[in-house]
Amino acid sequence: MADQSNSNQDAPSYHNASQKTANESLTEKIRRAGESERKAKEQEDQDRPEEHERERKLSQEEQIAFGDQSAGDEAMNDALVRHTDAQTETEKAKTEIMRWIASETFGFMKWWCCFVGLIVWMYIGTKQGDVEKEVIITLLGTTTVSVVGLVGFIVRGLFGVKDDKSPK
Repeated sequence: MADQSNSNQDAPSYHNASQKTANESLTEKIRRAGESERKAKEQEDQDRPEEHERERKLSQEEQIAFGDQSAGDEAMNDALVRHTDAQTETEKAKTEIMRWIASETFGFMKWWCCFVGLIVWMYIGTKQGDVEKEVIITLLGTTTVSVVGLVGFIVRGLFGVKDDKSPK
């Protein structure tokens, strides 16, 4: 038993003064290592001022890009303006195409009416004024229907006029 009590006295105690001194010296070593690392970093920054300047500029650019959203808002507004300009150009092109088609359609109607007028004049000339009214009615009716139908079809397709088929 005496051996057991003796061995308990030899075991290190966490509450003795030497352990406290060891803990303080460890804390002091950590503090000195931190100071040494800080001094080394300062010396490194002084040795490479161009790299430090580059890092500072990069930091400022990041602040501008991510910290200030007005740059993003300006980019969105610019994109919206470009999109609106593109839509305007598209509408101008469509308008020019519509004008050309409308002009060509009107020209076709003029020539068709002149052709029909010429046929009627020739028919009347060969009959020497003795023309049956059924022939004139048929010729004028079919000509009118085809010209009006063509114009209606083109105008409806060109300008997007839709029928109102809503139930009453």
